[in-house]
Amino acid sequence: MKFSQRIGKTDVRSAFQLEEMDKALRNRVWNVLAHRLFPFPSNASISARQFSTQQTNMVRRIWDDFFKLTFEEIPNRGAEISLKLRSTVVDDPWFRVYDFLEFVFYILADGIDKVTLESSLNLVLEKEMSGYRIVRGIVTPITNQFELDGIESALKTIKKEPLSGVEEHLQTALRKLSDRKNPDFRNSIKESISAVEGTVQLLVGKPNASLGKALKMIDESVGIHTTLRDGFRKIYGYTSSEDGIRHAMLANPNIEFEDAKYMLVACSAFVNYLVAKAHKAHIELS
Repeated sequence: MKFSQRIGKTDVRSAFQLEEMDKALRNRVWNVLAHRLFPFPSNASISARQFSTQQTNMVRRIWDDFFKLTFEEIPNRGAEISLKLRSTVVDDPWFRVYDFLEFVFYILADGIDKVTLESSLNLVLEKEMSGYRIVRGIVTPITNQFELDGIESALKTIKKEPLSGVEEHLQTALRKLSDRKNPDFRNSIKESISAVEGTVQLLVGKPNASLGKALKMIDESVGIHTTLRDGFRKIYGYTSSEDGIRHAMLANPNIEFEDAKYMLVACSAFVNYLVAKAHKAHIELS
């Protein structure tokens, strides 16, 4: 904390920036992009023709697919290109800035250190109290760092395992939760549950088993304590299609962000837990 904040002369930001981006956040996001992706020559005499092939390709894709402008409208000077990109981050509505960040990750060329870029941006987002973080190129709403770490840990874990289907479920749940224009909380929940179901099916070697039935068998495979197993069964009990509880819960028109976020965080933690237990039990997930 700065001296001026400690003595009460300047405010300490204590609330997440959800539907806003203040000047400090915008400026620092641009500084990361300018340093790591768009170090275009600012000298007015430098022509865009002197850009690297990678820079040129990125600029053309941004002008075409993000700005929806013609290639003829790309400025000839590095300084003018930089100003246009900077204006998007510094001046555009907050949601368009996050759209731009996602688009940048989408078009990143091979050879660019995406991990470092994501880490640098997340550090700024965290320090400036943004209500979002970037997870695998997707701008994701968060409540705290612990929840973000749980989701990211699960994605890293299953990336190393033969669990591509499970990874796809979690990625889809994340996308549907994080869509700032048309969030789909109901289907995000379905995808989160499907990730757990897929993991349990692999663990017990029953690809067609329902989650409820697979959980009954799970302690035989990895030695989960009965009480813990029954707790999981109760938490995910509404996923059983036999009693129609899944339909009743998902038909509820009041499903909100908090419901879908909880399921994504909880299911990510459950997947992490199951994979760790499988390793200890020397079970191959395939």
